[in-house]
Amino acid sequence: MFIYSWEGWWAVIKVDVVCPVALSSPDGISSVIRTLAQSSEIFASRGITLKVFPFGRSLDLAALGPARRKHFLSFFHSIKPFLSRFLEVLAAKSFLFGCASVFLRLIFPAWLCMRRYRQLGRNPDFLLFHDIFTAYCFRDWIRNENVSSGVVIHSDGDSFRQLCSYWPLISGTSFHLFLKKMEATVLSSAQFVGFVSEQSRSRFLALHPNFPPSKAHVFVNGVFGDISTSDCDLGVDRKQINLVCVGSIVERKGQEYAIRALKLLESNIRSRLVLWFVGGGQDLSRLKTLSVNLGVSGSTRFLGSRADVRSILAQMSAFFLLSSDEGMPMAILEAMACGLPILSCPVGGIPSLISEGKSGWLIERSETAFAGIVEKIVSGEFNLEVMGGAARRIFESRYSAEAMSYGYASAINRVLASRAELLNNG
Repeated sequence: MFIYSWEGWWAVIKVDVVCPVALSSPDGISSVIRTLAQSSEIFASRGITLKVFPFGRSLDLAALGPARRKHFLSFFHSIKPFLSRFLEVLAAKSFLFGCASVFLRLIFPAWLCMRRYRQLGRNPDFLLFHDIFTAYCFRDWIRNENVSSGVVIHSDGDSFRQLCSYWPLISGTSFHLFLKKMEATVLSSAQFVGFVSEQSRSRFLALHPNFPPSKAHVFVNGVFGDISTSDCDLGVDRKQINLVCVGSIVERKGQEYAIRALKLLESNIRSRLVLWFVGGGQDLSRLKTLSVNLGVSGSTRFLGSRADVRSILAQMSAFFLLSSDEGMPMAILEAMACGLPILSCPVGGIPSLISEGKSGWLIERSETAFAGIVEKIVSGEFNLEVMGGAARRIFESRYSAEAMSYGYASAINRVLASRAELLNNG
């Protein structure tokens, strides 16, 4: 193992990032890991050879055997969205189905990820995880191989708050207690636990008063700053105000507040405004129906999950996200990189991203608050171009992919240098 000292080169560190997700997924964790994978040269400049092993849930049909099996799997993938929605409905009404959903969606993929990684015969100096479940499944292998590890929690500091918002019947049950025991096992063995904002770290330490603060690190998220110029013709009317929200269409993200707020606006304001929603999720169909029932469908556009998010952002006037809890949303960073003002709520690390009234606005999570600020935006009380420029400058100064990668590299170097010193002295 090579360890980098700020005074000079000692050696090269082998770091593997292991995760049960596909890098093509649109969620925030996949975006972080995708950015890390694209930052190998930055890590190399700090003495780290970083490799990412994304073991997603999708199957490579071309690599499977007989034609019948391929046809069956093709059929399964075609009905998977409907099957997933059916199971989500059951999980929301049944404790047992909720537990089964957590196991099938989170724990079992993490176990498969561990099995597939071990078959590769890798011998890293450091393993980096981005979820509790994968870190837990690796616990025995890490102990037997004497490998250092760290885990990053992409939440507001409560590891299972988002999970319990999706499966509320689990909260406070024996299964919830079992999940917390899994977390405790991971926390006791990891060399560091990472958070995406100081607010998340503070909340975590308040929930875990016996956890050593020296092991709790903050790694601000970051994205690359290039703005997409690819052709993506959405038929956007530049004479209107186009506000976009990128994220899963679920209650936690708050898209419903924005749709209901449209009903509160005067017709002359609403006619000059379009809300764009990028993402899929369990509430997508319901919110489409809601916009029709409220008579505001003419001011809403639902694009579903998209791979060309940067191209979409480049055509918008501003970005909004009305989440009930967050860590540090990658979607907001993407919008800042594209020079968009940000309208959001003061949760998690979001307040650190926004200069109130200069690069965006922080509001309470309500349709009234959203309608109030949107009316001012449409009426021309704010210079969106100037505010977008301020958002871009904040991004460039603090939230680039380079800044994020240097933060990870520095923490890993310190952990391994400290361990090497202990071994030498022991």
